[in-house]
Amino acid sequence: MKSSTENLIRDVHDEVIRWRRHIHANPDLSFQEKPTADFISRELANLPELTISRPLENSVVAVLQGEKPGPMWGTAC
Repeated sequence: MKSSTENLIRDVHDEVIRWRRHIHANPDLSFQEKPTADFISRELANLPELTISRPLENSVVAVLQGEKPGPMWGTAC
């Protein structure tokens, strides 16, 4: 039986590829990534189980609660 996290990953795989293509087709200057952050925030808001915040206008923090205890984190630049 697959976990809900594995199912979520499978369900959004094609969508994430579309996001990557969109981001690479619409580059922003360094420290001026607000359009990209807006896009990411808007797209992630459509996914279940995520808590999203915008600590800065050019950043997005999305938290996905895992099934096992303990910290885990990832980052994208």
